[in-house]
Amino acid sequence: MRYIYTLLLTLSVVLASFDAGAQGSALQTRYKPSFTKGSVKKYIRDIEHQTHIPVSYSNGYVDVRRMVQLPETEITIAEALNIIL
Repeated sequence: MRYIYTLLLTLSVVLASFDAGAQGSALQTRYKPSFTKGSVKKYIRDIEHQTHIPVSYSNGYVDVRRMVQLPETEITIAEALNIIL
């Protein structure tokens, strides 16, 4: 079940980021977390702030209060979402 929600969230990021001339995938955008430990919601806001790519999710399926940890190194948005979700 969690896989389906992760897939839906990932798809919403991809669809939200495309415009008429875009050729690349938003999920391959590089992202360096501003911190190493925080809530899912805090990481999603950080991704949106740094990349200007909106991330949509449902509070009914994503526990945004759950604490997670990301590496200090630069990773793709896809890698970050796979870790935090």
